[in-house]
This record gives sequence, C-alpha cells and structure tokens, in this order.
Amino acid sequence: MGRWNKKGTVEEHKRLDIRYLYRNNLLTPGFHSIDWSRWGESAGNITFQASELALTLIYQFRHFGQEWEDVRQVVPLDWTPCHFGGERPWFICGNCGRRVAVIYAGGKYFACRHCYDLTYSSCQESDSRFNRFWGNYGNFSGWENMPLWALKGLLSRSRKEEEQFEKQMKKRRRGRPRKQK
Repeated sequence: MGRWNKKGTVEEHKRLDIRYLYRNNLLTPGFHSIDWSRWGESAGNITFQASELALTLIYQFRHFGQEWEDVRQVVPLDWTPCHFGGERPWFICGNCGRRVAVIYAGGKYFACRHCYDLTYSSCQESDSRFNRFWGNYGNFSGWENMPLWALKGLLSRSRKEEEQFEKQMKKRRRGRPRKQK
C-alpha cells in the first residue's frame, strides 16, 4: 500500500554510476553516450565529454508542461589509489561536495542521493517475518489460492510466536518494583 509522505527512492530516478563507466572504458577522453531504458522502452539518454578531472554532462531537461531546456553540467572526478595498485574514480557531488559512486537526476542537475533525500526501496519495506511472507502472496484472492505448505508454515509460526509472547508475559519481573502513583 502506498504512502503519500514516503521518501523518493533511488530506483525511481535516472542514475550515472562511475563504476559502470569505468568498467566499460567510458571515462577515456572524448564524447560518449548512455541510453536509459525502462521495461524495454527508451527512457532517455545523455551525452558526456570525459576528461581525467571531470565529466561534462550534456542533456535536456523539462519541468512538467514547460519547454525542453539544454543543460551542461560539469561533474568533477576524484581518483583514489587502491591498495594493490591502480586507481578508483569517484564523482564529486556538485551540490554538497561528497565523494560518491552514483549521481541521480532528481531535478535539473545530477546530484548524490543525500542531496535529493533519496532512499532505497528495500528500506521502506517492513522487516517482520510475517510481512516478508505475505509479500509473496500480496495479490492472492483468499486463503483458497494459497499453497497448503505455505498456509501450514504460517499457522505454525504464528502459534509459536504467540506461545513465546505468553511465556514472556508470565515471567516474573525482576529488580526493584515500580513506584506507585
């Protein structure tokens, strides 16, 4: 069930991952391009010019209902040495100055997830075993469609948890008694 006040997630935004760019030799000097897709259809593209010290992003942006706007954003790079040789690239967020591996298109400019206050979708899911179990059967239309093995496991787990709760409630409280009001 959706909530109106939940944070945006990184999975909802276009992203540039420096590790992907480095692995695919897209940080070599010159012009390169990346296409984003969602569910097999094109969701946008970006062109960038790479140098050793920065990436110059060239793309178009539009607010809802307004005209497309050409944007050129320079994103500085930082290189850190690795323990066994070589170097590792990082983006420097143009908004807060953090060294990050991924920048997101949460607005007109690319910035880190902290600046756009983004979280991961897994952080918005409940940790309870019951909810994880029901996540597999979220769209079923009643008990009759649930596999018998799953129903049996659910009932036995809930009975055990109930017994453990009752046992904890029956334990005698130790320590000093509480003050009476």
